[in-house]
Amino acid sequence: YEKISSKSIIFSHGSDGCIKNIFEAFLNKDQKVITLSPTFAMYDIYPKIFNLKHIKFNYESSKNTPYLNLDKLIKKIRLEKPKLLCIANPNSPTGTIIGRVKLIKLIKVCYKLKCNILIDEAYYGFCKETSKNLVKKFNNIFIVRSLSKAWGLAGLRLGYIISNKKNI
Repeated sequence: YEKISSKSIIFSHGSDGCIKNIFEAFLNKDQKVITLSPTFAMYDIYPKIFNLKHIKFNYESSKNTPYLNLDKLIKKIRLEKPKLLCIANPNSPTGTIIGRVKLIKLIKVCYKLKCNILIDEAYYGFCKETSKNLVKKFNNIFIVRSLSKAWGLAGLRLGYIISNKKNI
């Protein structure tokens, strides 16, 4: 289905379990994590569980929809130098999508700073916007997906991570 090597994918107990696995495997106590706000509630929980320095970056208000100020986010990343940036794309509950050009810009900034980026694509099935093909180019990307949403298999509790084979 994903048309990727089996060495670039790992399954876990839901996308929530995938997120936890990334926090557990790639972060150490007191490291910094930046998450967007609002977003999936577990992004507030895992920094607490793993004793991390949690930095929330808020969406801004605009006339029609919440707005992610990419320039301000990049400044924040450069200032804080986090170990992990978490982005849900598309985001829930805002429904916002970070376009490909902006996302690549963000990935490149994180790459230069040795910051991993977790791109939560739990709602991928509803928009088809993906960063999956960037996994081969950048070794700092983790794509997290779920079979709960578009597949309607919430009871199965199955999610997966797509990344380069070294990360997997």
